[in-house]
Amino acid sequence: MRSSEQILAGLKPPAKLDLPDDLRRRLPDGTDWVSQPPLWAGQPADALSSRSGSNICKGATLHHDGQNDALALSGINGGLAIELSGFSGSFVSIALGFDEAAIASTGRKHLFRLETAFTVTAPLSHFARLNLVHGPNHETVPYEFYGDGPSHMVEWDLHFTDFDVIRAKDIWVDLIFESPADNRIEITDMLLLRHPRAVF
Repeated sequence: MRSSEQILAGLKPPAKLDLPDDLRRRLPDGTDWVSQPPLWAGQPADALSSRSGSNICKGATLHHDGQNDALALSGINGGLAIELSGFSGSFVSIALGFDEAAIASTGRKHLFRLETAFTVTAPLSHFARLNLVHGPNHETVPYEFYGDGPSHMVEWDLHFTDFDVIRAKDIWVDLIFESPADNRIEITDMLLLRHPRAVF
């Protein structure tokens, strides 16, 4: 299967894109950009490194502040498993990047949506954070997940941020797990998309 990352605006209607049917059905009306990193699109995992800053696959990067030998990554059916044993760091995160074309075409009229699913073997805090870099500014918008179910969704409305589209430099989303210590995290879904906000 291919990586699902396309700028939809100016190309084809979402219904006619070369996307898997199950992914296409998940897109809200007006979606003009969608990214599903290859590991969550059904592609086998390459060699996975536990080093902070290493690439998990195209569009997804691992970050943490602990010792490398206290965590191990492995590909599972439809996603990623992170096994932690004696991890003394304060967080483990997956960063989902936006390509240059997506950054350049993003405006204050847009909403970003993250859909994810994960399970943990021991309770911990987990949240998503939108990062907007424009000019010298780095604006962050966190959202903490609640609830017992594995599936989670968050949307960020750029209308309510200070994002300067003229000076846009970088955009990414972090999925963050705090103080994971001894735990097993299985992330089985990861979908990032953009669509215009409703006009009233």
